Order: sequence, then C-alpha cells, then structure tokens
Amino acid sequence: MTSVTNPEQQKKFLEKIKYLLPSSISFVDTLEELLQISPDSIYRRIRGETSLTFDEVLKLCRHFKLSFDSLIESDSAAVTFYYNQVEPSVESFKDYLRSILEDLLQLNKAGNGNIIYIADDIPIFHLFVYPELASFKMYYWMKSVLNIPEYQHLKYSHDNCDSEILEIGEQILEAYAHIPSKEIWTEFTINSLRKQIGYYSEAGFFEKSSDAGVICNQTAELIRHISNLADKSTKLPNSKTKNFTLYYSEIEIGNNCILVNVNNIKKVYITYNTFNKMATGNERFCNETNSWINYLLAKSILISGVSEKQRLQFINKMLSQLEETHKKVAYY
Repeated sequence: MTSVTNPEQQKKFLEKIKYLLPSSISFVDTLEELLQISPDSIYRRIRGETSLTFDEVLKLCRHFKLSFDSLIESDSAAVTFYYNQVEPSVESFKDYLRSILEDLLQLNKAGNGNIIYIADDIPIFHLFVYPELASFKMYYWMKSVLNIPEYQHLKYSHDNCDSEILEIGEQILEAYAHIPSKEIWTEFTINSLRKQIGYYSEAGFFEKSSDAGVICNQTAELIRHISNLADKSTKLPNSKTKNFTLYYSEIEIGNNCILVNVNNIKKVYITYNTFNKMATGNERFCNETNSWINYLLAKSILISGVSEKQRLQFINKMLSQLEETHKKVAYY
C-alpha cells in the first residue's frame, strides 16, 4: 500500500493532531481507536519509523478536518481546502450548522484555542441571541441561496422555522461564548442583512408586514448587545473573564475570514457562496492570512474595554442605518 515517506513531516503532522486534542484525552488511545492498529504501531508512526499509509492519512484528515497539504511542505501556490457540501435540503442545512457546532466544540475541548473573525457580515454565532432574527436569516439562506424547494412558495414567519435549527443555533452560541475571540467589524457589516430585510419586505416575502419591523428591531437590539459585550470585554454574562475584543475597521473588508489558533497551529476558514465555509491548515496560507490580519488590526480601532466614545459613534452609525431601513419597510 502506498505510504507517506517523509518521517519529519509525518512527525510534524501527528504533532499537529496531538495539539488539537485536550490534555485529558490520550493521543495514543485516540489514534489506536481511529486507525485500528496496536499501540506499538502507533508509537512507530509517531517516531517516524513506520510511514502512515494514505488510507490512514485520509482517516486522520477527515476526522480532525485537516487539509491533506498540512502533511507536506511545498513551494507550490496550490492550497487544499476542506469544505462541507450543502445540498438544497433542510437536513443538509442542519448538517452545515452541526459542522459549525462540531468545530467550536473541538476548539473548546482543546482548551487553549482562540478565534479572530473578520466580519464582512454579522457573525452567525451572534444571530442566535434573538430567535426571530436567527430564523429570518436561516430562512433567507434556505430560500434564496440554497433554493430549497419547499421554501420557494413559503413566506417568512417565525412560526414556520424548524425548531431543531434554532436548538443547534443555541448550542453554537453557547460554544462560541466560551472561546476567546477578536472580531473586526466595519460600518458595512450589517449591510447585507439590511438589504435582505428591505428586499424581502418589498417583494412581499413576509407573512405579516409587521415582521420586517420586528427583524429590524431585533437587529438593533443585537447591535446594542454587541456593544455591551465590547464594553465588558466578555461574552459570558456576569463573568470577569475577558474573552471578547472588538475592533472597528474603516477599511472595507470584502469577505468573511476566520483564523483559528490552537497551540500555534493555525486554521483558516473563508466563506463562499454567501454563507458556506471552506477551511485549510496549509501553513504558508495560514501565515499569510495571519500577517494580513495583523496589518488589519494595526489599522483598526480597538473599541472594547476602552475608547467608549469611538465605540458609541460606531454603534450609533449602525443604528442610524437600521432606522433608515425600518422606515422604508414600514411603507410596504
């Protein structure tokens, strides 16, 4: 059977997997269960004495959601991405949400990971603070992006939302709340949501015209909620743990990008097709992304914990934009 032949890269690859596991879980036992080989065989692979087979590499990459090129160093510009294929069905969309939850839970288990989120759109985690807002955004994605058949002639109503979607969303919110994170927002971060509310109101896609106003109000409440998190520098209620940092960038971002760091092992998520995500652990790509983010942070204004004046100016600017949207949808 074809095998991986570079012992040093193999050891580095397995070390990366080890760092992804919480200290309470045995690395050797995990590999033994996953690869179905003896402890001695595991140790030989860890030491680089026996090469991993391609089948074993595939099992490890799939289980830990690592791209295959995280195993090799290459001067090639090619980068391998891992992604979830989302089909036009409600169950497939639920699987997409479950994949987000799984990634967050794995990061929580590692115990020392952190996230930097470059937010061209409101991060999905926050949406689930407000059920009607979350159900509207999920409805929009399923109707207008995934084109799920049963949603094509269904108007938006919170009562029509699949309760399991919101249950998964609540778990996503809870998992994210415990992960130290930095978010970079711009004044355009709420634009896509504003446009979606306006378009759906004008097109008559709300079952009750007043629902558009409810979504506008909840979006405004969410912005105030984010401001409160930034003020306290935490996502955890009644906690002194500082795990949330918010930045305001005057530079337009252009796409959502997430950098995850666990024990100096990096992973990058990029959104595509409006909401879906693809990920890579390619070292060169992750380091380039990290450099770009550091540049963006240096050009951004820290508005959590300090800079109250700048934070309130930023928040009020977004609230003013929402008020304009609210006034427009009130006419339909």
